[in-house]
Amino acid sequence: MSKSKSNIFGSIFLAIFGLPFFAAGIFVIGLALKPVYQNHQAKEWLETPATLTQLKLDGRGDSVKVVAEYRYVFKGKEYTGDTVGFNMTTGNVSKYHQNLYAKLNKALDEGRTVPSYVNPSNPQEAVLDRKNRTRMLLFMIPFGSVFALIGGGIMFAGLFSSKARKKEKLLEEQAPDEPWKWNKDWQDSVILAKTSTGVWGLFAVAVFVNLFMMPFWMGILNSDKKVPIFAYGIVGLFQLIAFGLIGTFIYHFIRSKKYGKVSFHMETFPGVIGGQCKGVIKVPVEVQTLDGFKLTLKNIHKYRTGSGKNSTTHRDVLWEDSKTIKAKHNSGSNFSTNIEVEFDIPSGGKISQSTGDSKYWELTAIAETPGVDFKEEFLVPVFVTEDSQNKPIEIFEEKKLAESNYDLEAALPTYKIYMQEMSKGLLITVPRMRRISTSLLTFIFTCGIGTGMGFAIYNKEYFVTFVVGIFFLITLAFFYSATFIKREFALKGENLIVKQTHPLGTKIVECQRDDAKFDISWSAKTNDKPTSWVLSLKSNGKKITLVSNCKDKELLIALKHKLLNHGKAPGTVDSSA
Repeated sequence: MSKSKSNIFGSIFLAIFGLPFFAAGIFVIGLALKPVYQNHQAKEWLETPATLTQLKLDGRGDSVKVVAEYRYVFKGKEYTGDTVGFNMTTGNVSKYHQNLYAKLNKALDEGRTVPSYVNPSNPQEAVLDRKNRTRMLLFMIPFGSVFALIGGGIMFAGLFSSKARKKEKLLEEQAPDEPWKWNKDWQDSVILAKTSTGVWGLFAVAVFVNLFMMPFWMGILNSDKKVPIFAYGIVGLFQLIAFGLIGTFIYHFIRSKKYGKVSFHMETFPGVIGGQCKGVIKVPVEVQTLDGFKLTLKNIHKYRTGSGKNSTTHRDVLWEDSKTIKAKHNSGSNFSTNIEVEFDIPSGGKISQSTGDSKYWELTAIAETPGVDFKEEFLVPVFVTEDSQNKPIEIFEEKKLAESNYDLEAALPTYKIYMQEMSKGLLITVPRMRRISTSLLTFIFTCGIGTGMGFAIYNKEYFVTFVVGIFFLITLAFFYSATFIKREFALKGENLIVKQTHPLGTKIVECQRDDAKFDISWSAKTNDKPTSWVLSLKSNGKKITLVSNCKDKELLIALKHKLLNHGKAPGTVDSSA
């Protein structure tokens, strides 16, 4: 089957799949609104005394319903009726049926008449209660809206995805050698900020989630049975998330109004791998900041692992660079701010082109200002073009380190790493318990989790023991690594020897320097931002850690280059690792 036919069938499937959800939502909303319209019409009906001839509360539990028959006389003629109200939906949302039954039953016991409302144009139509059920409306309309929005969204995606694909295909045909122009947002060199395009989408999500929570609250607050405290906790937790979305929308809305429509005017369009990403961020208002603007350009790989409930979204940074600059202010009829952007981009390694949602380039501009801070993000096109040059990451990083005057020898003792010059090379030592705080914290966690595991074993909670045992082994491994492992790596001429010693044994990896493959990767994240890195070596299928849990990525970069290029003549930088 061709890709185009597959897309067509996929679009049809989505439209059909979403239709029942949409229809169910509209049906529920219709059930809620129809009685409102009927009650509005009944406002003009005439009040007439009625005598109850039959009354009962049909059903059980929360699903009870008032059933009644009554007689009334209108303009000298007797009629019978059985319409109690226009909205007779049952459920635990309110005590409507119980309260109405109690009221009518009291009149029946006392032999009194009850008011009915008769349609003067058709006296056979009458109703006992013409009030709107507010609680039921607050339940049914959000409940129906959730289904209608879900179904409508799926149908919309199905109906318009094929149309969007046709537009993309047309753009591909118009610019076959310029893949950045296949994206409708990259038709010219002006890129709008995410805030300028996504604030109302965030509003829609916030409204949807809060509507979704309303039926749950109605069900809990109007339940006859005692609701467990954990149910309030679970619903309350999701409600906090829903309120958080509203707060996030308000924050982004205020920010968008404060700074206006911000855009990035690219001088190099697109950005060039092995070249530059250069241009100007234009803000239509004057941005006052003392510390300048921090600009960050990232190459990001976003992907999912696992499936269903076990799926996880990863957001790995393949490459990034940051700098802080001052902005230029333009005066005239209106004040504005120009933020000059200029990044050199290396080539090779893990660096990827802007291939779509999975791999993309993100430019961020941040500044502390009075009130709401300035922060804008741009998805920018960065590709390999005819202007691309061979700029290996290692040479690029070496140049940046030289420009920053990074002092490796002064930085190493700060992290308790010791480097010693030898007659034919280097000896670098990473001692045991390099970070006492890490050893202490992991020891406390290990003891705490071990105590919990012992308590579970004592109470014969074997499943809990299994789960807690896994965490115990993980924390024990961290504690052991941070406390007992000593690492030494020696460079003797072109030979690189790494020795890892600990009470359970010794591991040695030896290789030629030219065969060594170094890797720097993050080992811990906070708020989706790497906060700790690890330097490792891979040779002949063996991998060994050199430095772990390091907060300074530049130190690891400088250390890697020191090992690769120590003793070599200037200008012969090794870029193979």
